[in-house]
Amino acid sequence: MKNLCYIQLLVLSIFTLFCCSNERLSEPANFQNNIQNKINIDFEEAVADKLSSIVSEVKYLELEESDQSLIGSIDDILFVDDQIFILDRTGEKILAFNISGKHLFNINKKGGGPEEYVNLIDFTYDHTSQSIVISTYSKILWYDLGGHFVKSMNTPYAGGHSLTVLPNSNLAIYMAYSPLGNSDSFANLYVISPTGQVIERFLPFDEGLRSDIMLHPHSVFAKRDTSILFFTQYSRNIFQLSSNALTALYEVDFGSHNLPTDFETEYLKNGGMSYEQVLKLRENNEWAHLTGVAPMLADNWLYFLVTFQPGYDMDHFVYNLKSGQLIQYNDKSTINDIGGNYVPTNYFTFQDYFVSVVYPSELKNALEKTSIHEIDIQNTIVNMEIGENPVLRLVKFKSNDEN
Repeated sequence: MKNLCYIQLLVLSIFTLFCCSNERLSEPANFQNNIQNKINIDFEEAVADKLSSIVSEVKYLELEESDQSLIGSIDDILFVDDQIFILDRTGEKILAFNISGKHLFNINKKGGGPEEYVNLIDFTYDHTSQSIVISTYSKILWYDLGGHFVKSMNTPYAGGHSLTVLPNSNLAIYMAYSPLGNSDSFANLYVISPTGQVIERFLPFDEGLRSDIMLHPHSVFAKRDTSILFFTQYSRNIFQLSSNALTALYEVDFGSHNLPTDFETEYLKNGGMSYEQVLKLRENNEWAHLTGVAPMLADNWLYFLVTFQPGYDMDHFVYNLKSGQLIQYNDKSTINDIGGNYVPTNYFTFQDYFVSVVYPSELKNALEKTSIHEIDIQNTIVNMEIGENPVLRLVKFKSNDEN
């Protein structure tokens, strides 16, 4: 009788576990289609010849340099109120500066303890709890705006490629075509609660796709207040992410240069083409696609980066959501007369500005070549000290009535 009761209890436990697992592992939700803007790209149209012709304002922000504030790499930036947080994967730390560039403190707790981390991956800001949320290979940690530890959570989803926080404090984690290595590794995008419960899944993971041939952009999320933009690799759609929906808002149409709709399944399957063969195929067919960085919003401008074959040049586009104005410029053909590198933005926004990372040596070199004609910019660069820390460049684009 005891054995029968034990067997019944065991069967009931297994049944309960199976039901809970199925509830937790429900099928990923489908995309919702609510296309508000179709952005038509014509690569034959003229590209802006000078950056100054499309930029209305430029500011430079120097970051204090000391033994405690040396930056190894800027892999992400958060602007929170009057503070700037910089993710430095090279130095395995997060540096905090005030809005004037003065160094405040570091989050630098490497190790295996509950308040410590190994291998920084990404970070984001949670407006609700006013916390910096950090993802590492094994856990997610929360720190307050003074750099003090709040809590940590061990979760298999911590190792995702990109992290963001939804308005309700749930976490969105993108796996970048890399399986988790356990029974629920069948989605590319997860929404989980701050306690680790899976709330939603999007983008079913196709084990037949080769992760080594997929693009791995800097970040797939772009946050503007409570709005989160998201894009998928080799897609033409730009999505808005919420806790329970992934909605297509914008479609970028390259006309005859669009990728085939079956590009991933036809050419990126295991046992198919090599990476070099896929690149050659894209070049021969002159296909274009979104790449590199999540689309970003600043002052009604939508920024996105495009790879166009042949040539592998990066074309940058800013699209005005109100007027429909589209501005295009190119990495190589556009004259940089505002200083430093050619990119007015790389991955970051602050208020109505797009932000890029440049170095004083780059700026002074551009000044020596007399390509910078704006007197205020010249004076700013002349007074810069050449050090190891980079400079943040803040750029606004011109609207129709300013051209």
